[in-house]
Amino acid sequence: MKNSYYIFLIGILSLFLHFQHFQKDLISFHSWRQTQTYSTILNFYEEDFNILNPRKNNRGSSDGISRMEFPLFQWMNAVVFRITGPSVQVVRIFTFIIGIITLFGFFHFCYQLSNKRVLSLAATWAFNFSPSFFYYTINPLPDNLALCFLVWGLYFFFKSISHSSFKLIIAYNFLFSLAALTKLPFIIAFILPISYLIFNHKNIQSSNFRFFLKSSSLITFPIIWYAYSIPTWGAKFLIKGSFSSEVDELNYLDLLSYNLVSVFPELLINYASLLFIFTGIYIGIKRKVFKTLRGKLLISYTFACIAFFLYELKAIEKVHDYYLFMFLPILFILVGYGVYYLYNKSQVLKYITLLILLIIPVTCILRMETRWDPNIPGFNKDWLVLKNELREIGNGNDLVITGNDESNCIALYYINKKGWNFHNDKLSPELMEGMIHEGAKYLFTDSKHILENDAYKGLIGSLILQKNSIVVYSLKQK
Repeated sequence: MKNSYYIFLIGILSLFLHFQHFQKDLISFHSWRQTQTYSTILNFYEEDFNILNPRKNNRGSSDGISRMEFPLFQWMNAVVFRITGPSVQVVRIFTFIIGIITLFGFFHFCYQLSNKRVLSLAATWAFNFSPSFFYYTINPLPDNLALCFLVWGLYFFFKSISHSSFKLIIAYNFLFSLAALTKLPFIIAFILPISYLIFNHKNIQSSNFRFFLKSSSLITFPIIWYAYSIPTWGAKFLIKGSFSSEVDELNYLDLLSYNLVSVFPELLINYASLLFIFTGIYIGIKRKVFKTLRGKLLISYTFACIAFFLYELKAIEKVHDYYLFMFLPILFILVGYGVYYLYNKSQVLKYITLLILLIIPVTCILRMETRWDPNIPGFNKDWLVLKNELREIGNGNDLVITGNDESNCIALYYINKKGWNFHNDKLSPELMEGMIHEGAKYLFTDSKHILENDAYKGLIGSLILQKNSIVVYSLKQK
């Protein structure tokens, strides 16, 4: 109970540090993915509550159904909307609650491995101030829910090794399956039970083995979903990986060095935690943890994470740090062991350790603070500034054309419309005419190319609004 009290206090501190951002709209890093996720939530709420039919706004005149990850996170938020009504603030609060549940799960995972309260609390404290986790924990991304399932699955998995309970085996298989459904890369968690069978096969009774195989059948749910949905994906490189012939070697090495030098130490770990993580690695090697069963299991999981990272590096690029959430549990259990060793090594190191633990939130906030600045939202600020005026144009059923917007999501989210989107001025008069024929009624654009080109004049009707860089026209109906 006392442990829960300390985690609760960490959550309260996190709430205090995030509080000023709950009222902000979807901006900054990965507003692309945030607006896409929120639009799917809203479409569940407004159009079709069937969890199998997630819909996007960039749909043209189609039904908009777009199946990527299993939309459990989006659907759960839509359930909350039925109680509270739709709101970005509600989604932020819901996501934050998931983050706090993740912290509780991570603490229990650490305590299950170490049986050391100080170590587990320190690891959880540092985990909370991983800059990536800290930033995304109020932003609508399904990766937050997948991480929550993962850490609780890790806890039940390692607990099942000690207690050999059928209920625990079902629990971790169920949670690993939910994590993989919510975000496909988390399927790597199943390397743990597979590795357990390999490393400990001599001590497993036949009845336990049969039950393990039956409970592992839960993996079929994510397999079925992705076998059905992947063929519809457009981003084929996600499937081919970084070692296809389309990937440039020099670019790959540049991405690799950037992630190792910047993303991992700066965003995933936190510069202030680096001393602890290096100490944790040193202690693990010195004490030959890799020879123990649990050490072997953690190493197999780490290698699976590394294999995913190397395979999908082209998709991860330099910006998708949330793709690497599955590394967080292994990174911060090492941080915990590093803290515990240094804290108990000497009186001087104890005070240095405590000082660094106090610095960790500061370095995290300094790194992430600019990400919530509405003056640099990460896209044309006028979509944000003029949001309310743009949403009043037409009605919710009107199809529109928007651009330039490389994301295909942000502009349509801010004007709260469905239809077509273009970017890099890639909208020919012929394409626009086809969109009008299919029902497009308005053009929302910041494209000077279109506005100054006479070739579009026969398609564009009366001026509805012109403010800052955004212009809205009606479209001439044939």
